[in-house]
Amino acid sequence: MYRINENRIIGSANRNVYVNETLHPNRVMKEHDFVYIEEGYWEIYQNDQCYKLYPNDVILLRAGEHHYGLTPCSPNTKTMYLHVNYDEQDHTVMSEGAEGAATHVGLNTVIHCQGSSKVKETFQQIVYTYLSENPYKNEKLSVLFNLLLLELYEHAAVAMDKPNMAERIVEFIHQHPQRFFTAKQLSEEFYLNERTIMKHFKAQYGKSIYVYQLDQKMEAVRLFLLNHPDIKLHEVALNFGFYDEFHLSKTFKKKFNVSPSQYRLQIADQTNE
Repeated sequence: MYRINENRIIGSANRNVYVNETLHPNRVMKEHDFVYIEEGYWEIYQNDQCYKLYPNDVILLRAGEHHYGLTPCSPNTKTMYLHVNYDEQDHTVMSEGAEGAATHVGLNTVIHCQGSSKVKETFQQIVYTYLSENPYKNEKLSVLFNLLLLELYEHAAVAMDKPNMAERIVEFIHQHPQRFFTAKQLSEEFYLNERTIMKHFKAQYGKSIYVYQLDQKMEAVRLFLLNHPDIKLHEVALNFGFYDEFHLSKTFKKKFNVSPSQYRLQIADQTNE
């Protein structure tokens, strides 16, 4: 647990670039070490627990605990880090409803921040401010760090919110209209169990992830054919993630009882009437 009503001292903040493969330092620190992975892959241990870190992951290496690496990071790994003073009440577990509980934030060791620009932006602000000559630098750093704690907490809470999780998956699907995603691929993207994703997606949308994608793509293809009568079908297939023109035509006919070519002729006939 981390208290957010305290002034914090940022002892160090900066970016690191590891051009060559590098092990994480073997150490026990007197400060908390917050590390944001911008690029690359790294495995970091905390008290013999291995954490695999990918871009946009944040790991919280706590003061007084053993941190080390056994496997070097991938070449050209880029990180941002913050060293933050330790408060003796940081790990105090507040009972639910206890006075002052709202001023404590509970965080996991690793928080997957894919899709959250705010966490990265706040990290960047802290690094820039630490390196600046701002006369109110320490005060600003303390505020920014508390904001970062809240951003991390809210992002982790949203990730565990099952209805919101399904909405995030739908948003992700619509951001990539040229692809079909399997439940396994989505589970890897959102760091969630595959069965959990399928169960809660179907509970919220009444259909499987595959059927949802297919329905959305078919409607998108229909509108695309309507608005782009001169684009060849093999290009339409590429635009919406189908193997080829034959796959698109077969799927379209199954959905609308006419082939894409027949649909275009129907539209053309209606326009000329």
